[in-house]
Amino acid sequence: DSFVRLLTDYYKFCSRTFWDVTVQRAPAGGWPSINHGTLARLQKNGQAVELLCQLPYPDFDASQVAFTPLIMDQTRVVDWRSEYIHALIRNDRLETKPEPFTNRDPSLTPSCACIATSAGRNGYFVVVDNEDGYIYLGDPNGEYDEPESELNATLGRFNHDPGNKWRDSISGVNVYRPADFFALC
Repeated sequence: DSFVRLLTDYYKFCSRTFWDVTVQRAPAGGWPSINHGTLARLQKNGQAVELLCQLPYPDFDASQVAFTPLIMDQTRVVDWRSEYIHALIRNDRLETKPEPFTNRDPSLTPSCACIATSAGRNGYFVVVDNEDGYIYLGDPNGEYDEPESELNATLGRFNHDPGNKWRDSISGVNVYRPADFFALC
């Protein structure tokens, strides 16, 4: 998959430049700890689960959450393999889920997978939608930091959809093709 290849290349760049960790590729068949059972509370569809199973991940001590590698300013990689993330999924508090906070449970539509989330109010969330193939870069404060992408014109389709309010045309989300997103990073 081209997204997995682009993410792997980006993680390898980060590993060489910023991180003091290596990058692990998914084993054949994907990461065994990522499956419909561990992600059940998030109600992901098969494509989203398969994507998360095939992603590369930085090799770091998942028990040291404060040292989770950042892919952008104050934006941590979500390591879907870790027991820490699995515990957040099982938790009943919406604001602690490893996805953008949307006042909904589950936070995102089934086709969407969050690969990075804000470490606080000043970071971003990065969501991949397996249906349209786009990356949604959002700010938890709902403010644009980057100029609007030409693809932001597609956000109007979500304006009256409560399940997609997190990415409607006034939500503070920018839309990118994967190659354009990684060029931005």
